[in-house]
Amino acid sequence: MLLDFPIQFRRSMMFGMALLSLAVVMGCSSPTPVGPKEDAVITGKVTYKGTAVTNARVSFESDTLGAFGTEFQGGTYSIPKGSSGDFLVSVTPILASPKMEAGKMPKPEKRSDIPAKYQKAATSGLKASFKPGENTFDIEMVD
Repeated sequence: MLLDFPIQFRRSMMFGMALLSLAVVMGCSSPTPVGPKEDAVITGKVTYKGTAVTNARVSFESDTLGAFGTEFQGGTYSIPKGSSGDFLVSVTPILASPKMEAGKMPKPEKRSDIPAKYQKAATSGLKASFKPGENTFDIEMVD
């Protein structure tokens, strides 16, 4: 059926199909992922008014590199696969599951050792800059 068309039309069709195939192949290839580089080891202490914070999470956020963090106990944290770059920092409590009583709504646990402003990277005022390799970033929270 394709042989019934003039040679120039057949060549145009073949060229068009080749371009379409190339566009499909190029469009389906995976772009280079954007995210943490995992080239930094980050450790530190987290305190509130000089007292170690326990049962919490420290997070590092960047518009260009994404976010990473870790949960910690005992006032110290370690992130073996962190990323170099500049980050905003937040510290959030890990809340215990509320106790359930029949017929009553559970009351959420309140934590006074992590002020509300530190629980969001945009309001914490904490900024960290990491280089590839070993890094230490201690966090001292105050009111």
